[in-house]
Amino acid sequence: GDCHKDAQRTYFASYHGQVHRLGFTNTAKCFDCHGGHGVKKIDDPTSAVHANNRLETCNKCHENATEGFLAFHAHGDATNYQKYPGMYVAKMFMDFLIYGVMLFFWTHVILWFWREYQDRRQGKAYVEDLDRPEKVYFRRYSLVWRWLHVLFAISTMTLVLTGMTLLFSHTDWAKAVIALLGGPKVEAIIHRTAATIWLTIFLTHFVVVTRNIWHNRTTFRWFGPTSLIPNLQDLRDIAGMFRWFLGRAPRPSFDRWTYWQKFDYWAPFWGAAVIGFSGLMLFFPTRTAEILPGWVFNIATIVHAEEALLATVFLFTVHFFNVHFRPDKFPLSTTIFTGAVPLEEFKHEHKLEYERLVASGELEKYLVRRPSRRADIGSTALATILIFAGLTLLTLVLTGYVTMH
Repeated sequence: GDCHKDAQRTYFASYHGQVHRLGFTNTAKCFDCHGGHGVKKIDDPTSAVHANNRLETCNKCHENATEGFLAFHAHGDATNYQKYPGMYVAKMFMDFLIYGVMLFFWTHVILWFWREYQDRRQGKAYVEDLDRPEKVYFRRYSLVWRWLHVLFAISTMTLVLTGMTLLFSHTDWAKAVIALLGGPKVEAIIHRTAATIWLTIFLTHFVVVTRNIWHNRTTFRWFGPTSLIPNLQDLRDIAGMFRWFLGRAPRPSFDRWTYWQKFDYWAPFWGAAVIGFSGLMLFFPTRTAEILPGWVFNIATIVHAEEALLATVFLFTVHFFNVHFRPDKFPLSTTIFTGAVPLEEFKHEHKLEYERLVASGELEKYLVRRPSRRADIGSTALATILIFAGLTLLTLVLTGYVTMH
């Protein structure tokens, strides 16, 4: 490392280097590929990393390694466009995506907080009447969706904890977590189990939604008021919200789904594709290398980590604010856990849907009793635990990111 600074840096950026940094020596080191004595240049026919000998070297650890492994860049550097243009472009794209998404939504959060806070000070905002125990509630989420959300949240947080422990292996908290989990092998099992649960929930949701659309195919409108598919009205609503933020127009009225809820919904589709497929490539390297060249592992590693980082920061900042921390919701909302929301709050948040249901005479079908005290306490406790867990993970991740460079 004293002589090969760049090689050392890229090694520690790899999975092997991350595991080594966490204090576990049962992983590939420099000598596993290059040898311990008589190290030779890569163009020497007797070198362990010469093109003619590299596959045999790979097979020491990766049994049944195929020719595809030879295209893998063991010391690939995403900052070097000349040597690794694919990695460079992938990293630049993911960085642009992360900074672009977060810049827009953090601006959205700041302006929204300011406007909603001002409206509350002026008595214009919705205020929950806590002295009316008999108030009517609107059933917004079924039991199935509520349970799916809880499992989705827990599996996501588990993935963040286990995945970011590797990504930020240079931190003290990562070393403490990996020791608590029992080492990288156990960590890998937990991570892959959580990933399997996450993808199963995602696919289950997709199947249920597809079935519901098929059963209601004669009445379902793809761009109708109950559809989660983005449309031109969402663009109008975004413009309307920014006018409201700046005090130039009243707050827009929304139907069943707002544009930020649609973004929250569709983001996992992108995430499942990017994180899921890249994760499967890394989970089954030998199978992947039978079909694709080894450099895809370099790309997969970049997009897997960067997309996970984007999802983590977005969920625990923007999503938490939208659902729990904005002035109208603070300190938390339990709607996703109880499935019900006070009717007055529903009218304020989704005025167009309320008016549509009243006009069609369907509102009564959705009215329910107030959740029991037990359900309310349990939902508040669960929401509190998940929020604190998310904020803790966010703190660890931001600490790792800031100290990474």
